[in-house]
Amino acid sequence: MLLFGGDIDVQHRERLITLDGWILFQAPVRIGVIFKHLRKLMDSLLEKKLANPKMNLEEEKTIQLILELIKMENSV
Repeated sequence: MLLFGGDIDVQHRERLITLDGWILFQAPVRIGVIFKHLRKLMDSLLEKKLANPKMNLEEEKTIQLILELIKMENSV
């Protein structure tokens, strides 16, 4: 959800991450910050891919990181 959902808002004092203004996650603040940054990287990559549809994304570090996160989630 944090990777592909709506806007992420990090409330530092409350240690709360809000997704799209209504889905709440109690988590360390760094998780929200990491996912916000990862989403920016992913958006940038998607823009490049749209500009150049033949661009190969298989070796992109951002894509590899996302794949690893998904694999880790499935193994827990």
